[in-house]
Parts: sequence; C-alpha cells; structure tokens
Amino acid sequence: MKAHFSHAHSHRRALNPRAAIAALALLLSIAAAGVGAVAEAGVLPVLPMLSIDKTHAGTFMQGDTGDAFQIVVSSADGGPTLSPVTVTDTLPNGLSATAISGPGWTCTLATLSCTRDDVLQPGTSFPPIDVIVDVSHDALALVTNIASLAGGYANYVDPPPVEVASDPTPIAPLPSQSITFMSAAPADATVAGDAYVVVATATSGLPVELNIDPTSQTVCSIDGDTVTFIGAGACTIDANQSGNAAYARAPQVQQSFYVASAGGTAPQTIMFTSTAPLDATVTGATYVATATATSGLPVVLTVDGSSATVCAISAGTVTFIGAGTCTIDANQGGDATYAVASQVQQSFPVAGAGGVLTQTITFDSTAPLDAIVAGPVYRVVASTTSRLPVALTIEAASATVCTINESTVTFIGAGACTIDANQGGDATYAAASQVQQSFTVASAIGVAPQTIDFTSTAPFHATVAGPTYLATARATSGLPVVLTIDDVSAAVCAINAGTVTFVGIGTCVIDANQGGNEMCAPAPQAQQSFEVADVGDLIPQTISFTSIAPLDAAVSGSPYAPTAVATSGLPVLLTIDAVSAAVCAIDADTVTFIGEGVCTIDANQSGDADYASAPQVQQSFDVGPPTDRIFQDGFDELP
Repeated sequence: MKAHFSHAHSHRRALNPRAAIAALALLLSIAAAGVGAVAEAGVLPVLPMLSIDKTHAGTFMQGDTGDAFQIVVSSADGGPTLSPVTVTDTLPNGLSATAISGPGWTCTLATLSCTRDDVLQPGTSFPPIDVIVDVSHDALALVTNIASLAGGYANYVDPPPVEVASDPTPIAPLPSQSITFMSAAPADATVAGDAYVVVATATSGLPVELNIDPTSQTVCSIDGDTVTFIGAGACTIDANQSGNAAYARAPQVQQSFYVASAGGTAPQTIMFTSTAPLDATVTGATYVATATATSGLPVVLTVDGSSATVCAISAGTVTFIGAGTCTIDANQGGDATYAVASQVQQSFPVAGAGGVLTQTITFDSTAPLDAIVAGPVYRVVASTTSRLPVALTIEAASATVCTINESTVTFIGAGACTIDANQGGDATYAAASQVQQSFTVASAIGVAPQTIDFTSTAPFHATVAGPTYLATARATSGLPVVLTIDDVSAAVCAINAGTVTFVGIGTCVIDANQGGNEMCAPAPQAQQSFEVADVGDLIPQTISFTSIAPLDAAVSGSPYAPTAVATSGLPVLLTIDAVSAAVCAIDADTVTFIGEGVCTIDANQSGDADYASAPQVQQSFDVGPPTDRIFQDGFDELP
C-alpha cells in the first residue's frame, strides 16, 4: 500500500536543553549590549532551535509493501542553521526500507540517512523526507521507529546536540493458518532402509516447507519431500509456512518417530580429510570441512552443541560467529553391512575480529506468559545496536524444557526456558555481553500415563576418549525423548544428538525425559548409568559374528545358535537388543522366535586388565509369521 498522510500519528521531542540554554544566553547578551556592540565584539551568532517530527499514516499490516513514514525538520525561534543537517532513521525488526527521499535532500538507502547544506530560517521547515518500508509477515504487534537529527549548530555547541523523534506504530495481524501432517510417520524406519515420503498441508493452501530439526541431523535427512535415514535415534521433521500478503506465518508443527539401527556388523572409522584453519576469526574466511569413512558411506558433519555460539555449518561450509573453540562432529550411522562408526571431532580456536566499539543486545520480542508443553511456538527476536546478527541458543540448563530452530522456540518439558543471545563482533565491533530471556513453561493438560525405556545397551567398558556410544530411548506414547547428561556426570561424559563421548573417569548418567502433550502426562525420568575408566595402556579389540543370520526365521520356528568371537580371544556376551524384546529371546546362546518383526542380537566384550572394551556389534534379521511344517519320511502334518 502507498500511504497518505491525512491521518498521522507522531511523537516529537523538543529542542535539546543544552542548545536552548546557549541560545537564551546569547539573546540576553544581545539585549544588554545592543546588536552593533555584539557584532563588533565578535559575539557568537544566535543558535537555531531545531526539532524533528516523525509520523506514519493509516494502518500497517503484516506482509504490507509500500507503507510510509514521513520525517520533518523544523526551526522555531532563534537563528538560521549554521551548518549542514543530517537525518538518520533507525527501523525496528519487522520493517525493511525500500526507498528514502525528499526534495532538496541527498539520501542514502544503505544507511537510511539524508543530508542537506542549505539554510533553514527560523519559523520554517525543510521539505519532508519519505521513508518507504515493507512489513514482514511476523512483525510484532507494536514497533517503534526512531529518527535522529544532527548538525545545524556548526561548532558552537560541544557536544553537538542530537534531536530524536520516535513513532510507535501498531501492526495489524494477517489471517492465521495452520499446518497438518497428512502422511503417517513410519513405524519401522531403519538406517539405510526404505525412504519416507512426508506430506504436510496448510489451511491457507500455501506450500509447506519441510526440514529436519537440528536435533536430528545425524539421524535423518530430507531432499524435497523424501526423508532418508542415516543414523539411529529420533527423527524430527519441522513443518513451516512463512505466510504471504494474505496469511500470517503458521505455527511450526513437528512429526517425530524412531529410526532403528540397520544391524550392520562390519567396523568402520571416520577421518577428517580437511585441515582445521590456524587463523580462524569471527566473520573471517569460511572453512570447508570434509571427512570420509572407511566404509565409503557418507559422513554427517555438524557443529557440536558446545560451539553453538562460536561457529555454524551449512553443507560442509563453516562460518565463524563468535570467539572461542569451534568443534565439528563427524558421524556415520552405518547400514545393513557396516556398524555405526565412533564419532570423530575436529576442534580449533576462533579469535575475535579485533573490533573495539561497544555494542549491546536487546530482546525485541516479549517472552510468552502462557507457554505450555507442546503448545504454540514462540518466535524470539533480538537485535544489537551494531545491527549485526544475533546468535540465539537454548541455555544448557533448559535442554529438557525448550529447543530452538533458527528463531522458533518449541516447548518439550515443564520448567524454566532460558534463551541466550550472543553477538561475536566483527572488525569494527567488539563482542557483546550475553543477554538472556527466561520464562516458565507449564505442563500440558494431558493425563494419559507414559513411560520411557532405553533401547540401547550401555557400554560394558567405556574408556576416556574411547569409542563413542549412541544412546537411544523411546516413550510408550511415541513422543520424542530428550536425552541429556545428568549434572553429576558433567565431568565424565557429554552428549550431542544421542552420541555420548567420554571425557573423564567416573560414572556416566544419562537422563531421558518426555514432557508430555495435550494427551499424555509427562513421563517419569529414566536414567542409564555406567562406569567410564581410564584408557591406560589397554589393547583395542573388535568383535565379529561367526554365524550367519537365518534367512527363514519364523515365529515358533527352528531356533538359531549365534556365535561371535573377539580379536582378544575373550568370551563375547550375546543379548537381545531392547527393541527386539517382543520378537526374539536368547537362552544359553540359543535364540527362539516369539513374534514377528526384526530380531537384533547385541554382541559385547567388556575387556579386562589387558584389553579395552570392544565396540558393540549387532546382527539383525527378519522374523516372519508361523508357517506350516512339513515333516520328513512322508508324514505331512500341521503343527
């Protein structure tokens, strides 16, 4: 829309008191001594009395284009302007300028500023400046535009006064829309298994954007609407619709489901093939990280959670957003042939860019007062006085309460949600002090009970800096489970996207939480604990299955006697993986089949005084329904 200024709203700030006092003193001097005497004595000229007004017309609406503000510079009593004047406009988040102009003004869109050097006489105004803006689809309900005026006083006032005008502007909301997943989440997703075609629609009829949630980047990936499975764990798909000129942005909707291991047993390792930069600096040259696995399977590169305010990665390209240590995690989830690879990390320092000017961060969005588990998401907005982008992350203590994807916060558990806002600076600005926004997330109203079970077996002999452990858990509700390291184990182990690394000697305790929703009550917390030992001089070992999985396993059919050996010669412990408890059972190394599905056998060797714990190896195969049995020697009989 193109605004007309017949119904304007404004806020005006009067002349700066310093300039008013100086002008009054000069007028009194002239009155006492006479104009001629003052001129002969070299008394300073009469200063102008400048002011600035800022107005907008009509109603702004989310998604608008061509809305307008008008800025007017005026002079009251006093003298004419003594030097050029400059007007600078500062737009709030949610508004973006497309043009700025005014008769006689020299304007620059990039800086939203206008300058002129002709003289403004007392009691007159310069021609107005028009600022044309577009309104974003998620602009806040009330924004404030600020214009400042500098100059006009030459060097006669120190420091030079700056006039300011603000214009609070209501933003009308667009009609709402909602998103629904039309495809059912797969119940039997496995690593490297059949892909899943996901379908979601919006009530507006606009196309829905589908992405993998950052928490699932090592579990699944998406290309268009096709989801592939690259690692075991919870796969969460985010569905968004950003709106247009007719509809507001839709609340984000998520779909989550469990991806099981493919059962491969052949070992594989990961190696970085790119060299970490030695001179990484904030906003400096990017770094292309690459890694390969000995299996030839693709490696997934992500930024470790501990480095979320230092660096970011997209399609392998690492950018630097703050000073500190940048740690890149490399993972490979295996397939039907290869087991999950141990996570490998690459770390390097990132230096500040050398800026010295100070900057501050402000949250422009108001924290929700009615946040509830699985309720409407919260769009958080923060800005800096430098106008550099702000990095928004969830405080570690709130990992079981809320998550963030770009600027969208979702609520996964009851408690305090704390959002950290950081800005790492650049060649001009120093890093800003961190600012936090905290609010309470209430429990959802669901009452149906649910429980959590770990579906991965804890390692028997974890060692510092030894093989990583992929922890997985599921809730009886089917809702995604949040895995975190208990506070008592912060110096022993760390977790990122389900992959546990071992950093110190002691007991590693993993907490599993599910915050419920409108149907299910929060689940009681489940924990998994195990010891982490010093690696010392232990010899590594590996496990291999020496028996071939049956191709025709059936419920109540012939049992299977699995065998496995370790390179150490130590005995291997065979157990049924928790995800297969309803499919098969083992007793004295003999597997019997009790239900249809995938039977997964875990092979572990915990090591001894000479050998370190071996990475777990799995063997998986399908178990079909009961079949007719044909007895030999000519006797045909149904069982």
